[in-house]
Amino acid sequence: MSDAYSTIPSQADMCAMWEDRIRSDGSLFCKTAQIHAKTAESDTEIVTVINGVEETKVSARVGDIIIQGTEGERYSMGAKMFETRYDFDNPADADNEGLQIEGFRKYKPSGKVWAYQLSAEECATHLPSNRFMARWGQPMTVMPQDFLAVPYPLGGEVYRIEANAFSNTYEIVGS
Repeated sequence: MSDAYSTIPSQADMCAMWEDRIRSDGSLFCKTAQIHAKTAESDTEIVTVINGVEETKVSARVGDIIIQGTEGERYSMGAKMFETRYDFDNPADADNEGLQIEGFRKYKPSGKVWAYQLSAEECATHLPSNRFMARWGQPMTVMPQDFLAVPYPLGGEVYRIEANAFSNTYEIVGS
């Protein structure tokens, strides 16, 4: 880790510190909101912005899936991961002409996560920089009231879902 990131918890640190806690003290949620997605036709960098705040950056490679979420934010994931979290075989037309022109289609979610909502005290104590390293090696912003999530059922990763995006996207299925 470079000096610029030395005070930011690594993804391994986040998994060690939070994964068991998220599974035990959080709840199981299913993703309910449909998203727009398209296949990346060239390598590109995507800057994810929610409510004017940069959340993270991620490189999308040819064949990866570029996603536009409920808050207008964009991010990417590998095609195999996308197929485990969305109904890849039955897309619908995008909601508006602009997204259609860009090549986006609408997909129903099928994934679940364990999630835990962070308090201000937990952020101040465990994430004082308000950032941690994402799975793809870039800092990810985290704020009080955001959710830390772990993919169900395999785990192995901790990521942030902004509070409003979470409430617009997920519903509880277990406690």
